[in-house]
Amino acid sequence: MIRISLYEISVLTKGKLYGISNIKSRKTYIESIEIDSRKNSSNFLFIAIAGKNFDGHSFIDETIKNGAKALLVSKKVKTVFPQIIVLDTKVAIYQLAKWNREKSKAKFVGITGSSGKTTVKEMTASILSECGHTIFTKKNLNNDLGVSLTLLKVKDYHKYAVIEIGANKTGEIQFISKIIRPDVALVNNIYPSHLRGFKNFNNLIMEKGKIFCELKRDGIAIINISNKYWKMWKANFSENQKICFFSFRKKIESNFYAKNIYIRLFNSEFNLCTTVGNIHINLPFLGKHNIENSLAASAISITVGAKLKHIRNGLKKLLPLSGRLCPIILSKNKVVLDDTYNSNIGSIISSVKILSRMPGYRLLVISDINEMGNYSTYYHKEIARIIDTIKINKVFSIGKKSIFISKINKSGKHFFSKGNLTEKIFSLIERKLKISILIKGSRSFYLEEIIKSIKEKFLC
Repeated sequence: MIRISLYEISVLTKGKLYGISNIKSRKTYIESIEIDSRKNSSNFLFIAIAGKNFDGHSFIDETIKNGAKALLVSKKVKTVFPQIIVLDTKVAIYQLAKWNREKSKAKFVGITGSSGKTTVKEMTASILSECGHTIFTKKNLNNDLGVSLTLLKVKDYHKYAVIEIGANKTGEIQFISKIIRPDVALVNNIYPSHLRGFKNFNNLIMEKGKIFCELKRDGIAIINISNKYWKMWKANFSENQKICFFSFRKKIESNFYAKNIYIRLFNSEFNLCTTVGNIHINLPFLGKHNIENSLAASAISITVGAKLKHIRNGLKKLLPLSGRLCPIILSKNKVVLDDTYNSNIGSIISSVKILSRMPGYRLLVISDINEMGNYSTYYHKEIARIIDTIKINKVFSIGKKSIFISKINKSGKHFFSKGNLTEKIFSLIERKLKISILIKGSRSFYLEEIIKSIKEKFLC
């Protein structure tokens, strides 16, 4: 966090100071924020968050022992230690995050979309780290609290901040974007997802576009021109803002695109064409969709000052992300694609297309797609029909709704037990001389446990 006095924090959060005089509070400086009482540091403000399973107010003694300089709480605690009492500690975090962002001279990037957000974020952060100090969303801490805590880690020396924005209901994208006020914003793509919260696909489309409402006055929007919905967001732009388009192949309006594309089993090569010139790229990721993700990351990076060499070096250094189409080589002729991190319509289509080009016997293992609300059965049947048109030898499904995928697919088999499913996968790996397996699952199904079992049996 950018250095701030305890007194300034009390004013920003409209809180009441206890345990310290006004004069001393103006000379007491905070340099970081923590919500985890176990963190051991110095000059930090501990903010007590009350959650479903815990209440930070119960860990005051622990955080004082670990070096907290002061407390920010929603109820007075029994201590002589300096504390600021506010109505809502989460609101205080939002306020402080917004202040820290406004004080920073860094370029802020906001990234949202239905799929590929985390991959684009990682690619962009890797590129911009070649240019200067870069902070970015860790893992997928992309909700209102996660984004705010990331913004609170921005220091004076940071040159770039790359922030992933997630949402599962109307209002969340715009709320988070107001805190970030991005210089550059991306909607990577649009597919049906989180429809339980959004109620319908149109609400989701409109909400994703709200990121552009909060662009800085002279900000830049990055849009995949293949996204046919972007014209629905035109009202969100002001005349001072610029739109940059990217596309897989050259189109009339494309500012960024790829040509001379070679997609191999585990990597791709292509010429990246940009507004500042062209460069050859070696991308250590699978599939066409990851070329598109790299185009999005390149467009973002160029607009905030990166050079072509930074893009080439940043992309080359990246490794496939765990749980996101990460190849696990069991032997020369046997491979598992670990895509267990999460599941939505767009990522399933991309992953299954990759499996269809893999060598040998092709097995798809798939779970339910979560949070589809009243549209769940419809979209599971739609996915089943898409899969049925693609060259896959066998489909194993697990869950309540994915049974439709196995029923519609001619070579489908449904499982009600993860143990039975795992044993059947083992059997196929042992029997087939050449086999490629895609394991695709929603978070709540913990299909990474199957990945772990496969590794233990065939790699140890």
